[in-house]
Amino acid sequence: MGDGSYATSTRSSIRVMDNIAIGSEGVGFVLPHGACRAYLYIRKNTASSCQVGVAYTENLPKECQHAGYITVFHNVRGMMMNPTTSGHGAVEVSHVIAAENTVSVVLRYGSISDYNRLVFSRSYIAAIQRTDCEYCWKKKSDCTGFNGVQMLVVTEKGIKWPIGNNRDPVTYLDTLFESNASFDQACHMSDIEFYNFKAEYSGKYTSQCMENYALYTHRDVADATAGHYMTNVNCKDCFHGWL
Repeated sequence: MGDGSYATSTRSSIRVMDNIAIGSEGVGFVLPHGACRAYLYIRKNTASSCQVGVAYTENLPKECQHAGYITVFHNVRGMMMNPTTSGHGAVEVSHVIAAENTVSVVLRYGSISDYNRLVFSRSYIAAIQRTDCEYCWKKKSDCTGFNGVQMLVVTEKGIKWPIGNNRDPVTYLDTLFESNASFDQACHMSDIEFYNFKAEYSGKYTSQCMENYALYTHRDVADATAGHYMTNVNCKDCFHGWL
């Protein structure tokens, strides 16, 4: 819904599964974070051609919060999150399938803890997936500037919904609000495959494409980016396309 509104539920247990959101001028889905290591009944939802495919809202501020089990493609932002946590400041992201988004996954959260960790795992992220599409990439702007993961930044404050009317969710959900970055932050990435991120392309239908990078730093605080530690993270068919 483009006006920043959202729906609430009075039930303690809900299932949101096998849904598709296409063409939203705002956010395709606004979903609550689930509990880490618990079975999630919000899964297998797909968003395409939205300003933000899926945005996650704070749900369990005193527990480890999970986001994922989604598919996002051809959005301005694929998946965004910026909850506030307490305690050990733990967030997990997993089972994300993302392709052809301007930025596929934005890793953010707020915490005043001195121990901040995010675990990102078991996901697939592609720059240009449809390499043989004759009509998809007619001009350079159609396939330039696709970024895989905006690297983690932990600040003192996160974002709560609703975000209000007439606010651009792409900008608002990623704003720092004069909030200081944490000095102790780390992102552990494992079992992730990036695909077809390149500085330049030479394919029959993609030769005009360029500058698509697997990893991307926040536009305002590149020097406050968390340390990223990778295990079994690969970039298939990539060339000068990491960062």
